[in-house]
Amino acid sequence: RFVIRELASSSFNVDVDDGDDGVSDEEDDEHEGNDESGNDGSNKKDAALLRRESIEKALSQSLQVVASDNNNNNNETTIQEGSSTKKPTILPVVVGGTMMYLQWLVHGRPDAIRPTEEAVERAANTIDAFRRDAAAEEEEKNAIVDSKTTLGEEEDETAPGEEETTSDMAAWGKASAYVSSLGPVFTKRVDKLPGRDWYRLRRLLEVAYTVAAKKKKAMADNEEEEEGAAAGNSTKISSEEEILRNLTEKEVYTGIRSGSLPDRGYDVRCFFLCPDERMTHFHTVDSRCERMLLRGLLRETAALHANGGLPAESQVTRAIGYRQALEYLKRTDAEPKDSEALMSFVDVFAAATRQYAKKQMQWFRRDGAFAFVPVQMECEKGKRVGDAAKIIADMCTLCPEDFEAELLSPSSSSSAASAAAATKKNNANNENNGSGKSNNNDNDDDATSVLPLSAQTKLDNERQGKKMKFFQSKRVALVDGSDDFLTVLKEADECTKMVQGLDDF
Repeated sequence: RFVIRELASSSFNVDVDDGDDGVSDEEDDEHEGNDESGNDGSNKKDAALLRRESIEKALSQSLQVVASDNNNNNNETTIQEGSSTKKPTILPVVVGGTMMYLQWLVHGRPDAIRPTEEAVERAANTIDAFRRDAAAEEEEKNAIVDSKTTLGEEEDETAPGEEETTSDMAAWGKASAYVSSLGPVFTKRVDKLPGRDWYRLRRLLEVAYTVAAKKKKAMADNEEEEEGAAAGNSTKISSEEEILRNLTEKEVYTGIRSGSLPDRGYDVRCFFLCPDERMTHFHTVDSRCERMLLRGLLRETAALHANGGLPAESQVTRAIGYRQALEYLKRTDAEPKDSEALMSFVDVFAAATRQYAKKQMQWFRRDGAFAFVPVQMECEKGKRVGDAAKIIADMCTLCPEDFEAELLSPSSSSSAASAAAATKKNNANNENNGSGKSNNNDNDDDATSVLPLSAQTKLDNERQGKKMKFFQSKRVALVDGSDDFLTVLKEADECTKMVQGLDDF
């Protein structure tokens, strides 16, 4: 009955996070104001802060704005108090958002240290130096190979795209080893990085340099205060290397958050729409990837690249879809009408999207604030959406205590043990009475019937993960030789020519 206001609709130039974050979001959230080139965004408002402020403003307004359709259908909710009239308020609904942004909104702002301008510049220069040196070494190596080839020696075969990544891999090895060597706190976080994540490696350096500089300044101030003390009694750590090696986790990241919506007095109800059948869901993901290509993903990527909208190392360029499309369009030894290369790209794109969906499920299973709502993948859309909406609406009417009870679930280890015990019992009963399937289902229900809907959905989702290794992708629209495939192939050739600047292709 009420207007649902879109929140955080302001058009900021924000990063797109693909969710593949090995580094804790304490670092990720604090640095949103810095652009990809390493320039400090302190002269502008932090983009993340602007997003947060826009949401807070919308939430505040939602508690004051009167429903636009305030007619006889909701007159019964109007309360008369003397000469004033209180009317029903709007229920704010926030939909979507990447995993760490949602965590920031729901659980509060992390406590990571904001980097200084000097630390940002120094970290960027350090990373750039590693990459320049590696590129120079690769050029020198290639020059030697070329000279040997001229003299008649056989040249090693290089896989398409390998030239572009060899120097990057070498640079990453040295740069990540350097950051790891700073101390145990940073070694632990570098180990969590997924692949060559230069963006977050640089941010680790920003934090390290900022913390070291602040501690050195604090020590210098203390030494001035204790100027009269004997020099031989001084045990203070002075070098940056020693400071970083002796840092503890809590000195850098305490894990304490502040300013969450619940802390601000909001009764927040969080829901994760969880597919009830992961195999079917993965096929749906594959189909969606195909539709994106049919709707012009390659054309959009090529246009953005031509207009400078996909700068190297930016979050947008690393986003799933753009990243794979750009790698495909920039492939070496590109040939027209190369159906094999296109099929390989579709496979890589779909696999990356499925992997992200898997990580979303893992992420939200660990977040105890989100209720899992089962989405029936085999049902037609109207029923699927209607059933999920009804569950959410019913949960929103629960009192806070009852809603929290819905969130309760056993630990993964306990769940696994219960499932194993139930399976063992089922097998024993089946062997004894030959009743087969029906008895097995009865025991399964007994083992999990005590769980609330959210907990049961979460447990089912986790269990289904064991069989996902048997998933086999299959094309629906982009079948080799089909009209849809040939249409995309033609567009792919045009976009490849555009991105690589090929005259004859």
